[in-house]
Amino acid sequence: DPAGGRLALVQTMSAGGRTPRSFLVPPDGRWLYVLNEDADSIRLLRIDASSGRLHDTGRVWVCGSPVCMVFTSHAGQA
Repeated sequence: DPAGGRLALVQTMSAGGRTPRSFLVPPDGRWLYVLNEDADSIRLLRIDASSGRLHDTGRVWVCGSPVCMVFTSHAGQA
């Protein structure tokens, strides 16, 4: 709710895997990363800024039991 600053449920959907352990929205607010620990995958969803609805991008990365993800502006710097 933009006027009152309250959260409102606009949609439910599958996390795309077992045990969705962590969720991450980068600073630009355009994406939602879902870390499915027991499915060994990270799923990327697009966030519609006007409605708040999620859209499946079809992007899934396979990795071993993801539980935490961090974005940093210091990538590639020693």
